[in-house]
Amino acid sequence: AWVGALLGTALWTCLDWRGFALLFAFFALGTAATKVGYAQKAEERLAQEKGGRRGAHNALAKTSVPILCALFAATSDERQLFALAAAAAFATAAADTVSSEIGQVYGRRTFLLTTLRPVPRGTQGAVSLEGTFAGLAAACGVAGVAWASGLLAPSGAPSGASWGAAVIVVAQRISTITGADQIVVLDRGAIAGIGTHDELLATCPTYAEIAES
Repeated sequence: AWVGALLGTALWTCLDWRGFALLFAFFALGTAATKVGYAQKAEERLAQEKGGRRGAHNALAKTSVPILCALFAATSDERQLFALAAAAAFATAAADTVSSEIGQVYGRRTFLLTTLRPVPRGTQGAVSLEGTFAGLAAACGVAGVAWASGLLAPSGAPSGASWGAAVIVVAQRISTITGADQIVVLDRGAIAGIGTHDELLATCPTYAEIAES
């Protein structure tokens, strides 16, 4: 318990509640996947010990990299870069745990990537299609938490905001650009007007002519 409290405090300190949300998402997904088919896994001696409860050693092994990334995010000038790295590390850890736990229950064909030879379920390093897809879903879930919380948005931007970007659209139909922040009108290679849709209708004859056609 003290390890979990320490990890949560560190993440909250470095990445505020959004970092803690990543930790919570990771542990929630891992715990849920561990409980899936636990009786079957226990019968086949594949289940996690202590009823599926992971100890301090396992927790530190899975979270050491994202914790380090969070520390770098809090102490360096590259906060966004290391926040992204922390989210990616949590997503990877979630994918690893969930793919293993689900694959042990639902994996129809398990094999080693190193040899591509079929092996029994539960073999160290074995993968399955079912487990792989479950792991991918878990990774997307953690990434979704990071995105929805605004952890990956620029500082000061609202939750779920995208990275600052300029989008250039070359259009022949005005209907596709009426909501653009800035419209540049070209007439025979020369700039005939610059402004918003309403501004150009009032000040640019070329634009107004196109709009009326």
